[in-house]
Amino acid sequence: LEFCLSRRGVHQRVWFAKNEQLALECLRSSQNVLRVPQREWNVCVNFNWLACAARGQLPGQGSTLIHFATPPGRLDVSDLQGAAMDGYKMEDVYYLELCVLNELCENGDDIFASNEWSEGFHCQTSRERFEAFGALMM
Repeated sequence: LEFCLSRRGVHQRVWFAKNEQLALECLRSSQNVLRVPQREWNVCVNFNWLACAARGQLPGQGSTLIHFATPPGRLDVSDLQGAAMDGYKMEDVYYLELCVLNELCENGDDIFASNEWSEGFHCQTSRERFEAFGALMM
């Protein structure tokens, strides 16, 4: 939410936001955010959204530019160490999304070089990368 607010010049620390509030504020800031209140979320819905984002096909996206709410270069994988073996936390999904983009984008390594919100990332997609990812998932 802080990222979407900052895009409109509002600098406010946010500790919690409901999905509806997050989606509305990001929409007001012309930013797409994965929140799917109209249907059940699952990893397939998530992968589909990521594939559209990688190709610049999200509504109003206009390019392949992707901004990350938490810059990937600032992530600490030790945060995943305490995860339960029988499930995952919502925060873990972000790590999965980055790994998926790393596979879908020819320049996937560049994702983790991003340390600032303003930098963003342009995914360079190819049919070969999408087909290889599809084969990996089968």
